[in-house]
Amino acid sequence: MPEQAESGLMLRLFGPLQAQINGAALPGLNEHRKAAQLLALLALSPNKPVGNEWLASQLWPGIGSIDNLKHTVSVLRRALGPYGSCLVAQSGTLCLDLTHADVDVIAFDAAWERRTQDRSALKEAVDRYAGPLLQDWYEEWVEKERSRYAAKYREALQFLAVEAIASTDFLEARRWLRRLVLAGDFAAALHARLMAALVAAQEHVEAKQFYDEYCAELISQGFRPPQRMTELAEQIPRTTPEFVPEFAPSLMDLEPVGGAIPLESRFYVRRMEDEAFHAAIARKDGILLLRGPRQIGKTSLLARGLEQARQAGWRVVVTDFQRLSPADTETLEAFFLSIAQWIADQLDLDDSPYEHWNEKLTASANFERFIKRQILNVSAAPLVWGVDEADSLFDRDYRSGVFGLFRAWYNARSLDPGGPWSRLVLILTYSTEAHLFIPNLHQSPFNVGTRSVLQDFSTKQVADLNERYAGPLCGEAEVTRLCKLVGGHPYLVRRCLHEMKTRKLNIEELEVEADRDDGLFGDHLDRMRVALQKDAGLLAVVRGLLIGESALMPEAFSRLRAAGVILGASPFEARFRCRLYESYLRRHLL
Repeated sequence: MPEQAESGLMLRLFGPLQAQINGAALPGLNEHRKAAQLLALLALSPNKPVGNEWLASQLWPGIGSIDNLKHTVSVLRRALGPYGSCLVAQSGTLCLDLTHADVDVIAFDAAWERRTQDRSALKEAVDRYAGPLLQDWYEEWVEKERSRYAAKYREALQFLAVEAIASTDFLEARRWLRRLVLAGDFAAALHARLMAALVAAQEHVEAKQFYDEYCAELISQGFRPPQRMTELAEQIPRTTPEFVPEFAPSLMDLEPVGGAIPLESRFYVRRMEDEAFHAAIARKDGILLLRGPRQIGKTSLLARGLEQARQAGWRVVVTDFQRLSPADTETLEAFFLSIAQWIADQLDLDDSPYEHWNEKLTASANFERFIKRQILNVSAAPLVWGVDEADSLFDRDYRSGVFGLFRAWYNARSLDPGGPWSRLVLILTYSTEAHLFIPNLHQSPFNVGTRSVLQDFSTKQVADLNERYAGPLCGEAEVTRLCKLVGGHPYLVRRCLHEMKTRKLNIEELEVEADRDDGLFGDHLDRMRVALQKDAGLLAVVRGLLIGESALMPEAFSRLRAAGVILGASPFEARFRCRLYESYLRRHLL
């Protein structure tokens, strides 16, 4: 969204209504909704006389009170203060002179009219569109105007996407298509067209990531992925970067299994997602998202991304939201102060954030000012901020205040490419589906940026890891047996191989012990069961799956997949993540 004017009258009708004079909100509009509505109605017909009777009929349907309109005009004129003279009443009409005002809908309309002569005008138009017109207003006249502008916005995005695909600017095409999805237009044909172009250009990492992101959004809305895109995805080679360790098995220094894998570990398995993640860091993408269930390797990959940044000479900070104390997360103010102090300590700043906190400003404004002035503006080096377990904040009432700020910083990069926010790379790891807790797409950082969805190990990767453990599994048949038992669950696979190597277990002994309540995975399985039993809704869904009911509601599917209990590309294809999970849950829940 374009920057707000520092002086003069500013109106924003896209998204929530904003009305300011010289940077300060117009007084009284929050208390007098009709005055705000009158302002919006006149702004939609700028510099034109609008009949009083029509205005009254829109503001007071069925009544159309001219007396009420006169009172509301007085309220609005007082609120406009020095701009009150711009509201002109004459011959039974009202006219709002916005010739010298900064109004987003006027700028949008002007850019739209220039689109045939100036193609760049379409980009200007979509940049002005910060969200649905008069968001959260539901009057009939609003719905009509909202639909009209939304249709123009989608048409502009479709044109820009087609143009970018034709010029093989795939990143630009993805940008416009992502915004189309956020606008509620899934545009399957356009997505398939870009997917085909990526595959044809052998941009396999980009194609897979593009497919995964689009499918995840469709599934969250209860739709199936397009067949054409699935066919194209199946053409992507299932290869991973080679890893050829050279070490003598007798000298292997086995590591404890659990938690983040050390940077120098020979047991870290690179996946296709690693390549895309490291490329995004090298590009200094504004937001990087690492999503996947617990113990799939998010923190291990985050650690490697942060080390990449350190080696590039960038500044690095990392925060684990799960490690914050209850006092640190009690209020938004306490949260931002704690995070600011944590960042200051890691960067060895001399000044404490408390010295720069202004009690006259909001918590969000203070934190943003601290990051901008004391962190970003003091060095030209990029700052990479890794946030682990970001979803531990999802149950907080103020979550939108935190994540909405992250989203605003991301948007600011586009508005001021050379500004301080262009030097911030924010990496968020999370498990839970964000859309279940942050329904307002325009306040969410989880639907922008570069997303990597970590997947379980393939059979080939399990076989590779088996070799690094000097082959406790004997041959392809035993590798297949292990994969049937625990799937490609990274933690379970490593734990199995570690126990087989250290305790000299064979595959038969491992299978027997793994399925026992007091066996190898007793704690892991019990934690999963207890979590399910705390949620009666999900518990009923799991029991349904166990007895063969295959239809899942999209929300239940998303939550169970985020928890790592099930797999599947859609609710119609849900299945338990591995045989071990299914047999354990069947024994305890039926």
